[in-house]
Order: sequence, then structure tokens, then C-alpha cells
Amino acid sequence: MKIRTLLSLALTTVLYQGASAQNIGINVNGAAPDASALLDIDAGALPAAGKRGLLMPRIALTARNTAAPVVAPAASLVVYNTATAGTAPNNVLPGFYYWSGTEWLRMFNGKDAWATSGNYGTTPTANYIGTNDANDFVVKTGGTAASNERMRVLAGGPVVLNHATATAGDVFSVYGTGTTGAINGTGDYAINGYAGSGVGVYGASTSTGTTGDLTGVLGEAASSFGTGVLGQVTGDLAYGVVGSSSSTTTGQQPIGVFGIANNATGIGVRARNLSTSGTGAILAGNNLAGMYLLNGSGASLTGNGVGGLGIAQTAASGCGLVGAGNNSATIYTPVSGAGVVGTGKQYGVVGFATSVVNTNPANNSATNGANGSAGGYFEVQNAAGIAQTWSYVAVRETGGAGGLRKIIGPGTVNTIVRDMDGNRVALSCPEAPENLFQDYGTGRLDRGRARITLDPVLAKNIIVDMDHPLRVFIQVEGECNGVYVTNKTGEGFDVVELSGGTSNVPFTYTVAANRADEVLPDGSMARYSVERFPPAPGPVEKQRQDLREATNPGPALKQGRQAGK
Repeated sequence: MKIRTLLSLALTTVLYQGASAQNIGINVNGAAPDASALLDIDAGALPAAGKRGLLMPRIALTARNTAAPVVAPAASLVVYNTATAGTAPNNVLPGFYYWSGTEWLRMFNGKDAWATSGNYGTTPTANYIGTNDANDFVVKTGGTAASNERMRVLAGGPVVLNHATATAGDVFSVYGTGTTGAINGTGDYAINGYAGSGVGVYGASTSTGTTGDLTGVLGEAASSFGTGVLGQVTGDLAYGVVGSSSSTTTGQQPIGVFGIANNATGIGVRARNLSTSGTGAILAGNNLAGMYLLNGSGASLTGNGVGGLGIAQTAASGCGLVGAGNNSATIYTPVSGAGVVGTGKQYGVVGFATSVVNTNPANNSATNGANGSAGGYFEVQNAAGIAQTWSYVAVRETGGAGGLRKIIGPGTVNTIVRDMDGNRVALSCPEAPENLFQDYGTGRLDRGRARITLDPVLAKNIIVDMDHPLRVFIQVEGECNGVYVTNKTGEGFDVVELSGGTSNVPFTYTVAANRADEVLPDGSMARYSVERFPPAPGPVEKQRQDLREATNPGPALKQGRQAGK
């Protein structure tokens, strides 16, 4: 009762005093109201048990755009809404509202507003930053001008940086310096990802569908000198860009990295190593780590059964693989196409066999058991894939005589000359069942006798003995009794006229001798002298490798993307 009496007394006094000053003060100590306030309520001097607050009118609103149940509210009228009512975006929640003149607007408090020092008591399902209408959410820095916009969350969901609109199909877009439609030249690199030991930028497509544009990361540059995706690392065992495809669905073709170029001189994927002994790209299949040359190369292809595959699908003129050496500025390809084409200033194509293996242990010659290796092999097949002719080039055999072959295969050895009309015609080389060297020469009888000495180079490379006689063929070119050959050795032979004749006529001769055996560079012996119809290799054993067309051509560039639409 005492407190009430004092408060009543003070209120009466203050109200009276405030009335004369055109403002009101409510307190217990008789203090004048603050000059800036029409109503100044001070509960500081009240005892603890008597401290009270200001209780605003409590009203159950029905919607933000409906004044009721207040009748003709004045602008700035404040109430506390007790109801949860209405339909978004005009729904109301419990809290303070004021009338703007056309609608009720919620007055924020420490929990509702997003404070610069952080918030408390938030609920993800109820608290958020954004708009309740169909307008975009815009973030600006440095002022309200349109040029100060930095980020926009479109009403439909896409997020775009440095641009007022998003390209159709994009969920998140970043526009860098020089990009069509960019608001500001904020940076040369649209997106940079930096990772000390983790991943700079990671993109994943987890869809299991079999159609559509399923892409983890797509980088695109519309500028003449732009870069779609740049990955850069400084670590010793780091990766600049990694594309991963983990699907194991049989029959599908997920792609880790895919590059697209839509230009006559464009390049879908380019790899370059700036080291003078670096490797441009390593491509490895069959779950292998990959191999590379210590001195570097443009690309390294590694596989179990097949290291690399080149296919040209132009039936009339396609070339599967084309190689150019010696910094060749010009290459040549046959107009009818080829599997492999090589161009070089000294060697077009070179093949090396680094070990002696069995050329074909199960060929179509029953007597062929000779081991051999070849620098090259060529074959012509019929439509059914059956070999018609084949040739081994630079062959080393270790079985049988263990000799060397320049070229071996069925068919003939030929050269081409011109006939009387200028047409090309073929000449065939004579071939023998033994390894023979031949020479031709001329001589003259002197009183019925002549001694012919073989060329010393020929003599060094033939063998003449009881098992390998020297074969000599004489053609007399004058009148005489006829001649015979005697005293045949590895150095020469005698020509003698029959019946003791003493003619002095000229003659021509042909000699043939077995090739001498040869010690090969590795110390083994090539036994040419014993060969007679030696076993020969058939066509190489083949296994069919079926090709399959890639069914996933990769993501397509969306129309209008480069225009920044």
C-alpha cells in the first residue's frame, strides 16, 4: 500500500509537471522527463520487488495484409501478435508488429534479426536469410549502386556471382573478368581452389542414369585467351586436376575427364610438359600405373594386351596412327588410308626386336620349329581373315641353322622396270634351296689354258670343300675343241681346252658357291652352309580383338552458354 501511494503521488506530480512541459515522466523520484521524449518511464528507482515493464496491447492478427481485428489502425501503431495465422507470404507469427499504413510489418528482435556479431537460438527449419516473395536475394558491397552487386540468389534457386542472371541449366555460376555480362572485372580466374593437402576443387556426378548430361566439372572460356579449368599444384606428388568415374555398371561408359572443342583448329584435350625431358601425358589401362621414358615423350600409352589403339573411321582414306619424326614440317598419308603411317627425314618407320622368341610355333609348316624374332611383320589377308602372303623383315632364327634373314615370306622377290611403252613391269629374282653366292666374269684361253682367280671379297664369304663344291659354268666365245674346268678351290679354278688344244679364244663364266658360316655379334654361329630347304615360318598367330563404339559421347555444350545468357 505504501509503494502504491508513493507511486501514485509521484505519477500525479510528474504528470502535472510534464503536462506543463508538454511531455510526461513516470518515476518515483520526481525527476523531470527527458526533453527528447514525450513519455519517459523510469523504473530504476523502484525497489526490486516493484520493478515492472511496459506491456503492449496483445492482439491476434489474421494476416499481414489485413488490419483486422484492429479497426482503421494508424501508421506506426504497435501491437504484440499472439497468433500463428495466414498464408505465406502474408502469414504472421507471434511477435511485435507495426502498421505501415498498408500492412503489418514484423519488428525484429535479437533472435529474429541476423546480427553482425552472430545469433543464438536459431532453428535451421525456421530461421534463414532470404526473401519471402518471388524476388531475388542480392548481396552488395560498397553501396547500393547496381555495379556494386556481388552475388545474387535467384528466386528460382540458382546462385550467380558477378552477374545479374544465370545461364540456363546452371545451379552455380561465377563470371570473371572479360566474361560477357559480368558486372565488374573482379578477377582473371572465375574460380580458384587452393588445398594444402586436400582437394582444391571437387566435382562429382552421382547419377546412375544412362542418359543425359552427367558431368562432374565443366569448365568453359569464352574469351580468345581464356581458360575453362586450371589446376595448379606445387607439391611433389600432387594432382592439378583429377577426374574420377567410379561406376562399375556393366555396359556403361562413365568418363573421368572429357574435353570438347568445337572449332576446325581446336583441341579437345591438350597436355604439355614444360621440362625438356618431360612427358606430356600418360594414359594407362588395365589398372596399370603407366610407364614413361626418362628422356620424356609427347605421350605414353600403357596397357596389358594393347598399349595404344588408333582408329580412323573414314573408310576410304583414314589412317589409324600417323607419326612424324625429325621435327618434320610436312607429313604424307596414302590417299587410300593405312593402319600406321610414319614420316621422318631419315627413317619413316623403324621396328626393333629386343629378344629372340618363337615367331610362330604352330604355323602351317610341319617342319618349322625354329625360334626367331623379327623387326617387322606384314601380312595380306582375304575377306575371311586368312593370310594370303606374309613377310618377316630382319629375322633372327635360333633353331636349325640359326641364320639371319633380311626378308622371308611366300611369293617372289621382284624389281620394277619400264617396258617399251613406259609401263611398269616386274622382274623376278632366281631363288635356290641353298644359300649361294654368285659371280660373273670373263677370261681368255692362252694356248689352250687359263687360270681364273675369284674376287677376294667373294672368296672370303664362301665355303668350298668336298661337301660344298664350287660350281663353274663356262661359255666359250670362239672356235675351239671345247673346254673343261679343273683345280677348283676357294680361290679360283682352271679352264683347259679339250684334246690338248691350243686355242686363244675368249669365254665368260658364272660361279656359284655356298655361303660361308658366320659368327654373329653375340658369339653364336649362323650355319648357312648346311641349309637346304630349311624350315620357314608361317603367318604369325593372331587373336581377334573386337572393337566397340563408345556409346557415351560426353557432355554437350549448352546453346547460348558462351554468350553468357
